[in-house]
Amino acid sequence: MYSIEQRVFLVLEYHRLERSPTATRRSFQKRFNVPKGPDANTIRKLFAKFERAGSVNDNRVENVGPSTQLALEDRPRIEWFIQDGTRPHHIEKVFRFLGEYFGNRVIALDYPKFTGTEMDWPTYSPYLTPCDYFLWGALKDTVYGNHRSTLDEPELTICVACNSISVETLKDVMSNFILRLRHLIFSNGEHFENIVFRLQRLLDLTFFRLLAEN
Repeated sequence: MYSIEQRVFLVLEYHRLERSPTATRRSFQKRFNVPKGPDANTIRKLFAKFERAGSVNDNRVENVGPSTQLALEDRPRIEWFIQDGTRPHHIEKVFRFLGEYFGNRVIALDYPKFTGTEMDWPTYSPYLTPCDYFLWGALKDTVYGNHRSTLDEPELTICVACNSISVETLKDVMSNFILRLRHLIFSNGEHFENIVFRLQRLLDLTFFRLLAEN
């Protein structure tokens, strides 16, 4: 039985080594310092599972739903769920799931039309979640950096890009989240990116002026 780390390594190496089971097995043996690696059939099955379900753990796409439900049931029901107006988001199946687990703690486009109450997603709202103001842009820079010839290549590139994000970067991202909340209050809920830019520009000019004086 292989660990999650080992499974991810096998999938990424199998792709990087142009789907060569032999080269993948040798790389696995060297990486984990083991005398024997997985056979070709095991490597191919693991990669096929990843292509089918987008996971090295779950065997079917449908498994994502139950695991998400269990995770939500274990959490105190005090959190709010926020989503924008991307088309797959505002369909009845999604709204029904959100209503079951979050009740009136949902901010989403067209959600009030489905429930008759609750809060709509404000149009052109400023980005607040780390995925919006950091992750998507960081991943796009990596994923779109090179031409991809098949659909599975971007998936693997995304995995590599996520694994390469350092703990220090994540700490900075979360610190920035608190700062963005303060800017949001100051701007009365309106866009504040231009305010942040002007403040950063002012700080830079002040810094360079102090350097010149010293």
